[in-house]
Amino acid sequence: MTEPTPAEAREVPLYVLREWYINEVELSAIRTVAAESGVGRTTLHKFVAGETSPHPRIRRLLAMHYLRQRDAGRDEQNARAGLQILAAYLPEEARAGFVVQALDVLDRGYVEWGLPVPEWIDRLRAEV
Repeated sequence: MTEPTPAEAREVPLYVLREWYINEVELSAIRTVAAESGVGRTTLHKFVAGETSPHPRIRRLLAMHYLRQRDAGRDEQNARAGLQILAAYLPEEARAGFVVQALDVLDRGYVEWGLPVPEWIDRLRAEV
């Protein structure tokens, strides 16, 4: 995994960061997430609550942490598990086609929102 660049960090929309941090705080603790991301607890709390828009330096720290976590494979694992759960409701012969179609929709969504398409989408396609 390569370290994300500041240019990549600037490309992450603010609403994506806020939603991701809201989820992270719900799954963990605000102190833990703040320490991992390199920002203060109060700063993160105000950002997650939508009370503030972060200073560019803080935004870059948040985005860099987000990109590192995203690239660490968490999204790939979650997507794989989610697709397996959803596909389990279909007849066995329809599952592979469903997974490919769902990955195609995800791929198009990333493109339409102007986000970089994660590499894990192609890796999951290759597994089918």
